[in-house]
Amino acid sequence: EQVVKVTINGTNDAATIEGDTEVVASETDAALSLTGTLTATDVDNADNTFTATSKEGSYGTFSIAENGEWTFVAN
Repeated sequence: EQVVKVTINGTNDAATIEGDTEVVASETDAALSLTGTLTATDVDNADNTFTATSKEGSYGTFSIAENGEWTFVAN
């Protein structure tokens, strides 16, 4: 009987984020609202999702859903 020892040194490859990463808007009298979609690709995790969140900042509120759809509403 022989024992075979296998050692695997894995690497956590970073996800690649693509999609609507730059949006240009012109200020008008109407309320400013922008939308887009992001996608994530990761060889280590085929079931990529985003963490749904909404954050208010100095210029407005940015929200993103688990599926990558995002919205920015200026204040």
